[in-house]
Amino acid sequence: MPVMAIDGSSMRSGRPLLTVLLASLWLAGGLGHAVAGDAEEALPLAADIETVSARGALVLADGDQLCLAGIWVPDVGRERDGAAGWPSAWHALLEDGGLEDGGFFYRVGQPAKRDRYGCRLAIVETAEGLSLQQALIEQGWAAVDPLSAPGGSDDIDAMLALESRARQAGRGIWKDRQVRPKKAGELNGLIGTRQLVEGRVLRVFSNDRHVYLNFGADWRTDFTVRLDRKMIEAAAFNAADFDGKLLRIRGVLEEARGPLIAIQHPKQIEFLP
Repeated sequence: MPVMAIDGSSMRSGRPLLTVLLASLWLAGGLGHAVAGDAEEALPLAADIETVSARGALVLADGDQLCLAGIWVPDVGRERDGAAGWPSAWHALLEDGGLEDGGFFYRVGQPAKRDRYGCRLAIVETAEGLSLQQALIEQGWAAVDPLSAPGGSDDIDAMLALESRARQAGRGIWKDRQVRPKKAGELNGLIGTRQLVEGRVLRVFSNDRHVYLNFGADWRTDFTVRLDRKMIEAAAFNAADFDGKLLRIRGVLEEARGPLIAIQHPKQIEFLP
């Protein structure tokens, strides 16, 4: 099988550092639950990795892009507060063998699931089964995205635990104060960005379709979280479970009178002590 080479700067040195195999695995249901396919149907694919994009995609020489399922990176995590910047760290991890030698494999769907930018969601791992996604999270160079995460609840919990340790240690992107979790009252000017928000639920309101968690005295202007009732029932939650609780919420901030995050996956919500 041809090999892909990565150089830490140009990423086209020609050195045989990575071997990529296209395996049969697809991300189903819109929430990123991984469904294993038949390995005998896997098709080999090899191409040079040109670079890592600003969105954290591995850009191949043939123009294709691989987005690492289950993680995301913030734009502000670059060259701030003394951090080396996540793109440089990603290059170094890939080139210097931050994982065991033996080449990386990636698994995508048949047909491949793509995001709105045309990037294929992929699980990247070594031949020994070590996950590139988990290595990046553990070193603090990526955060967890439950919406695209493979596996079930326990797998996402393991990723969140790695992220928590990296964040508490101030590794990687977590050195940047703009990346760290915000308080519910600190969200001005952040609409349209992906954030981690921490706060206590002051009021729970529900109707036939949704449950709303209000984090401020004025629901018309303060931070709110919206949950779909069907998702709550599927996750075995009750609306009362959230009342008065200290939560960490992750997602994209929308404008709905005040800032709002619409929950699409139960693991976007963490209960804090």
